[in-house]
Amino acid sequence: MVLKADCTTKTIRQTMHFKNLEVLTYKISYPLFSSSIFFKGVQKLNNYYRENAFLFEKYCRTALYRMACESATEAIKNGYAPIKFEAQQSFTLTYNENCAISLYFDRYMFTGGAHGMTERVSDTFELGGGAKRIELADLFPDNFSYKAYITDAVVKQILLADSGTYFDGYEQNVKECFNKNYFYLTDSGLSVYFQQYDIAPYSSGIPAFVLPYEKNGPMPPKC
Repeated sequence: MVLKADCTTKTIRQTMHFKNLEVLTYKISYPLFSSSIFFKGVQKLNNYYRENAFLFEKYCRTALYRMACESATEAIKNGYAPIKFEAQQSFTLTYNENCAISLYFDRYMFTGGAHGMTERVSDTFELGGGAKRIELADLFPDNFSYKAYITDAVVKQILLADSGTYFDGYEQNVKECFNKNYFYLTDSGLSVYFQQYDIAPYSSGIPAFVLPYEKNGPMPPKC
């Protein structure tokens, strides 16, 4: 029996104009799951991700479009080329086993300046029982000090890699910027991440660290 869901990609895209100028493009991708075993769970997830995608599209077509029009108006007034705003959402399904799924979304926004910014959010759900969210604490033994375990493991990985690519004081930054919601599962272990500029410069992207599954540490979900 296959204890996972099938996944396809749905995409919404549009180019918006102001005074015959392209001022905003957006592309929003989101997952569509299917499963005969976990029908209720995937229906709940599909509704959730569809609604989130439409809410993001609404933001693009209203607030972000107004910002793009204001920017274009100011540019034309001052005699220089308008900036084309851009919004993108992509997702990566990182785990689809043992009656559970895990994935992350990257939202990229460019509104001018040297470069755009990307923000990552992630979700992990049980497929059975109506798609219950799996929290970080659920992956560790009861009363386990998972924050200290994770931050110590991240600092050790940085030390073994190239600590020069991280901000000075990265040990403290890792502890202060740790967020219990910034995780997803992979086949090889628990992956925790930090947002851009939390612990490293823009060129480092979104730093992610994989902690292997082990008996006295993170454990994968079970059916």
